[in-house]
Amino acid sequence: RMQRILPNDPAGFAHEAISLQHLGELEASDAMFDAAIQRSRDPALLHWEHQFSLLRRQRFAEAWDKYEVRFDCAEANSVDDMAFTLPRWRGEPGQHVLAYGEQGIGDQLMFASALSDLIARASRVSLAVAPAMVDLFRASFPTIHVFPIERKRDPKACARVAEAAGAVVPVDATLPLGSLMAMFRRDRAAFTGMPYLRASDAAREYWASRGAAPSVSPQGGGKPFRIGVCWSCNPSLQQFSLARRAQHRTMPFGDMARLAQVPGVSATAITNVSLRDFGIDDAAAGGIADVSSALTSIDRTAALLEEIDLLVTVDTGVAHLAGGLGVPVWILLHAAGDPRWGAPGSEASYWYRSATLFWQAEPGNWSEVIDRVEAALRETIAAPRRRSVA
Repeated sequence: RMQRILPNDPAGFAHEAISLQHLGELEASDAMFDAAIQRSRDPALLHWEHQFSLLRRQRFAEAWDKYEVRFDCAEANSVDDMAFTLPRWRGEPGQHVLAYGEQGIGDQLMFASALSDLIARASRVSLAVAPAMVDLFRASFPTIHVFPIERKRDPKACARVAEAAGAVVPVDATLPLGSLMAMFRRDRAAFTGMPYLRASDAAREYWASRGAAPSVSPQGGGKPFRIGVCWSCNPSLQQFSLARRAQHRTMPFGDMARLAQVPGVSATAITNVSLRDFGIDDAAAGGIADVSSALTSIDRTAALLEEIDLLVTVDTGVAHLAGGLGVPVWILLHAAGDPRWGAPGSEASYWYRSATLFWQAEPGNWSEVIDRVEAALRETIAAPRRRSVA
């Protein structure tokens, strides 16, 4: 109706485009997005919304080009750029590039899969990330100079990092990690799925000094099959859209806890929040080990993941951490999960060869997902085990 009354207004076409997107009619949605974009004076948010369905169909070049508008609609999508003032890197070879993690932990870990491409193109690479991620990236990319940064929108903090990075060799340009995708992941063949992360020796030694991965006696006795479990994504209560997505990536603890009751399983919670802070007492924990007080960095979490046989997790940062490490990981996804995982129902991940995807058959029904996961877990335990982490 809006299209008939106001044929030159983009709103009616935009509403239909997003509605068609949610209904799964993606080709029809493409046409409506095009119509809305043609009529809009500021189409950044329309490009941002359109990239989701393009990613769903692995139309990477188009999707990542549209993804580049993310900072132009920060008020709507809550994706803010850092306050660096150096020029943006445009792919020129032979430059000193300062890359930086502008988004959440999971995004940074996922996009770090293309850092090796940046290393190959640039003469020198520096990297600014949250302090909790510094040790992991230093261990994983020893030729990169990694610097901690906390206040990413503070011009003074960014200037200090740029000065430190350029102390030996001046920095020529900067690049947010998310923009590595438009540079280096423009088609399906560019995704190898190979591991690219490793824990530091210090983090590995920490767990070795504690007798490797902590465990509890498995149901049924014998050598345990060690699994890590993560059932919750950290919400952003101040931003409705992010909090809503976090709810889609959080499941009831009781459903996940069923896996700890499978004979032969020893389970550890992979979270830096204690079970008691989740409101889970010892009886409800069902024997799941709580090591939250020891998970003080992403590096230490990575070293713990290297010690287990399998991680079962919702779509949150540890899923990307396990995938980047090459640790077997089963990722449990909402029916309307992140389009970067591909089409609903797909089992393999082009991001991580070690990942298997379990999608909800109907929105919100995690119990049915756990039924399938439990059956797969029992089958896995019964099969011969063979895995090593470099």
